[in-house]
Amino acid sequence: MTLDVEAACKAIREGMEEVVLVTAQVEAIAKTLIQRARAHAVDIYKDPHAVLKFAYHGATIEDFVTPMFLTGLAGVGKSRLRIVLRRVLSGRRLVQIDAAHPAVPLIDFIDGNIGRKTGPSAVVKSLIEEVLGIGDMDGKGGAVKECARVIRLSGACLLGADETQFMAQSASAATLITRTLLSLADLQVPWFVIGNYSLGWKLCERDPEATQRLIHDPVIMMPDPPGSLDWVNLLAEYQVVLAEVLDFELLTYQVELWNLSAGLKRELVSLLVTSYRISRHGGDSQISWSHVRRAFASASFSVARADINALISNAGQGGNLKRGLRCPFDGPEIQAAISTYSEKLREARAEKVAIATVKASMNRQEREAIENIENAAEPSRASPAQVIKMPKRRKPRTLEGMQEAAQDFLASLAKDPSAKT
Repeated sequence: MTLDVEAACKAIREGMEEVVLVTAQVEAIAKTLIQRARAHAVDIYKDPHAVLKFAYHGATIEDFVTPMFLTGLAGVGKSRLRIVLRRVLSGRRLVQIDAAHPAVPLIDFIDGNIGRKTGPSAVVKSLIEEVLGIGDMDGKGGAVKECARVIRLSGACLLGADETQFMAQSASAATLITRTLLSLADLQVPWFVIGNYSLGWKLCERDPEATQRLIHDPVIMMPDPPGSLDWVNLLAEYQVVLAEVLDFELLTYQVELWNLSAGLKRELVSLLVTSYRISRHGGDSQISWSHVRRAFASASFSVARADINALISNAGQGGNLKRGLRCPFDGPEIQAAISTYSEKLREARAEKVAIATVKASMNRQEREAIENIENAAEPSRASPAQVIKMPKRRKPRTLEGMQEAAQDFLASLAKDPSAKT
């Protein structure tokens, strides 16, 4: 409360975004990538002097290295994988090869961010210049070949590429992102790329040569279902972050919160931040459940609400979804994951339909009664300046007091002609 509204909202958002949980999905994906990195290291560096060969002669660009294409709905938590890998593969030190050569960096993992780079050369060079701290990369063999040499020299065995959605928004998005990813594949190191469904659709429309190389190994990340250990743990951590601004337990409404966010972590964070903003503008210092319901219906949440309602509606009655909400890949394991998610969305839709049906059948008095009950269920809070009167304690009962009360009662009956004696 010492902060203004927007500063407090910023602090709340940053606090929830600091929460990083290794969910079952993240663990499985990270293990696969770490195993690929280890297999690469065992093969490439089996000769202890191989690094000198790479330093002088570079890396031969031979095989095309197919990436893991990690995709899923926007806001599902794909980028959290990069944070987990940075913490697990955190090695970054200098090693001395021999007395005749300077020390070289030994790095486990290169975490790349494509962002708003203008093209393949800019992306490839930034990965080395920013991550490895090496200056000008304009070698004789070109940026890609020089970057491949430096990666071999550094011992890095895994590379990640994220924030591809910004480059995919340009006029020639499909061509530009394809060329960029093909350049990353020539770096001759195990790698993965993170992209939303919309990027997957763009790549699916490219030439078969590019498609077979870049999206040959798709991995789909789905929202954690309500009631799962991962969803429960997430809400428990958010409860810690929001302890000062919540007047209810998130776990009490774990299903409702999942229904209002479709299980998407980014939308859940946005929903809770919007709820707090509404509570502060309304003169409250804490979020109540009514604030959450109002946040979901607010204009600030309208874009997210449209996508969430579209996912829920599609799961219940079918129809066409926009590409950003549809998975571009198929397969038994993918369909099984999508079916599980759709079932939870159908449960959310059934709950909405049931509530709407009941309210539609109510008359005015019944609706007002329900509203009064809901308002009464909200815990009341006293403002800091409010004086709360404590109820007076009743005096302990005595025999004389009970006798007097009985006499008064009999006297009142005698005054009433209709009373039975």
